[in-house]
This record gives sequence, C-alpha cells and structure tokens, in this order.
Amino acid sequence: MDITFQGIMPIDILEQLAEGRERAQNEKRAVLVKLGDNELPVMVSETGAKGGYRYRFDTGLDGETWFIAHSSNSKNWNIRVSVKSLALSLYGYEGCIARINARMVEFRASGASRRDPKLCAQNASKCEDDACNACITTLPLERISRVDYCFDFVMPADFEPDPKHFIAHQRAKKHVYGTEAQNYTALNGDVVNTIRIGEMPGRQAVIYNKTKELKASFKDYMWEIWDIDPKPFKEGFKQIWRVEIRAGKDELDKWGLKRFKDFEEKIGDVLKAILKAIRYTIPLKDDLNRSRWPMHPIWEEALNTAFKALEPYSTNALRENILKDYRGNVINGYKERLIGNAIGLTAAEGRDISELNIVLEELQDEIIELANNDINSLIKKHEKAEERFKYLN
Repeated sequence: MDITFQGIMPIDILEQLAEGRERAQNEKRAVLVKLGDNELPVMVSETGAKGGYRYRFDTGLDGETWFIAHSSNSKNWNIRVSVKSLALSLYGYEGCIARINARMVEFRASGASRRDPKLCAQNASKCEDDACNACITTLPLERISRVDYCFDFVMPADFEPDPKHFIAHQRAKKHVYGTEAQNYTALNGDVVNTIRIGEMPGRQAVIYNKTKELKASFKDYMWEIWDIDPKPFKEGFKQIWRVEIRAGKDELDKWGLKRFKDFEEKIGDVLKAILKAIRYTIPLKDDLNRSRWPMHPIWEEALNTAFKALEPYSTNALRENILKDYRGNVINGYKERLIGNAIGLTAAEGRDISELNIVLEELQDEIIELANNDINSLIKKHEKAEERFKYLN
C-alpha cells in the first residue's frame, strides 16, 4: 500500500534528514539516524525519489519506506509512505495504519486543521455543535495512491501459466518474462516466470513464480508466514505461484477511493472488479469466442477468496455505475471550462457579453480552417485524448 499525505515535517526533522542524506552520500550507503523526540532508528538513503521527495528513509524489514519533501508548505503533498508487504502480513491493514499515524505524531508532522469524522464519532456525547474542538486534528491528510493484494498458491512443479490464456480488454498491455527472454514474442518455449497484464497507475494483474523470487530476495520468513515446510519447494517438487492484483491512482480515482474511510468501504469492490476484468482461463477447443472460456481454477479460487476475505471492505457497487458517474463529471468539467474560456475570451477581446455567439462562430471557423489545413494535427490530439480516457470504457 502506498499513501501520500498533505502536510509537512517540522524543521528539526528535515535538518536531521538533510544531515543523514549528506552522510549517506559521503559513505555511499544508507546510514542510521535516530529520528524525532523518541529517537526512532531509521536508515536514511543517499537519494530521495521523483516527485520532489528529497529524502528517503526506512523503518525496518516489517515497517515502511518514507519519502519526504523539504518543504514548509502544508498544502503540498510532501510525505509519501510505502507500507512493506511483511508489515501488512504481520499486522494487517488496521495495524499498519495505526502505526503510521503513531509515527506521524512521533515525528510531529502536521497539516491543515480539519474535522476528523472518527473523532466526531468517538466524541458524539461531548460534541454539541460544529464549534466543538474535540474533533479537530492537524494530522496530515491522507491520499491512498496504490493498493496491491495477493493470493499465494501451492502448485505442482510442472505448472506454467500460458500468456495466451489471459483475457482482458484489447488495449491492456501484456508483459511476459522468462529465464532468458524479456517479452512474449521472443519466448519460443522458454520457461515463463512472470506474466503481467495492464499498466500502472491504472489496474494490473500479475502472476509470477514466488518460489524463484524468494530465492533471489532471501525472504525465507515467508515459509513461516505460510506455515509450510520449504523442503519440497527448495528441492523442486512443488512451487508457490502468486496472483497479485494492483490498483494504481487512476483506478482508485474511478472508484472515488482516496481516504482510509473510502478504503474500508470499497477496496473489496475495486479488487474484485479487476479480477473479473482480467481473467486467466482454460481454452475450449471448439469455441473461438474467448469471452466464453471458463476461468482457470487458480483464478476462480482467487476470486472466491477475494469475495470472502474482502466482504467487510465492500459495498458491492457496480463499477459500470461508478464509471458512468465519473465520465459525467469529466464531461461536465470540460463544458464548464469551455464556457468559462469563451466568456473570458469575449472579455479579453473587449466585446460585450451579448457578442458571445459571434466569438463562438469565429472559433468554429478557426477549427474548420485548422481541420482543412492540418487535419493530422487534430487527429493526433484526438488520439491522445482517447488514450487518456480509455479506462472509461
């Protein structure tokens, strides 16, 4: 899970991070810094990250990676936190969020003053009117920007997914990685390790050989989390394959999922919709209509498990209705800007508002002239706009 926060770190924390970054650059490695009033040990890296984040630090194997901008403007999104998968495995969503909020307090991070609905609910008996201060918080405001959810399967040693058996929107990109080749067309019988369908920050489904990934990343603690004997897997008699569903910022925007409250209400809807939209199937010999191919048992099990496990986080809203509302908002936004720009242009040209229709007619003539003289330019602009809105289909 990746979360961005609107707020700032205090100047003394920024100074600590600046000093740590300088030491890390000099020593060409991450260095230990005891951050904040409670001197939380963190590892500060040599570099930050794109997006204006000058500093990057790590709170441990079962913690988070933090990205911080050197800024005093609390209206900017200066803090980004990426929760590690081990933390989510050990503490769950609620535990991780509670720990991040506790760290925010420990670091004295702050944002604009606002009313917190959870505090209002907790203080319902005390709050008598909107002027009550018991529900006010200055903790930075959150914005969830990415959520990944995975299913791990014990599979026979000879299991290998076939990229041609995935069904998704025709514009969804497919990436396949093997032991040697780096794309599907060049595999030619090579062993498939990873298949990825879709693109971030939209929606994406990935299936990959987790056993091989464990060997490369030294994550032996996963065997204890799964509570299984690693010997058959290390000796090559069995494999762990992971199905991972990813929802990036663009996909979450379509569902109106931004805050923790939104996550708790409908992340289940988002992830189940992706599992339905991108499917791994079993081909039917006599049926060339791929949409009728049944789901592979591994995908069916993932979907069934998602319905059970994510039920508390679901409203069962229909994605089509969500997209319809979202498309309507986009269209209305364009109309409002067009009307506003036309009125502004009329005023800029020194014309009376009664001449607005003349301005619009002149604009229409200019567009027609452009189409006659440079139709390719209009086509390219339209294609770029279509690409932007392909996710609305």
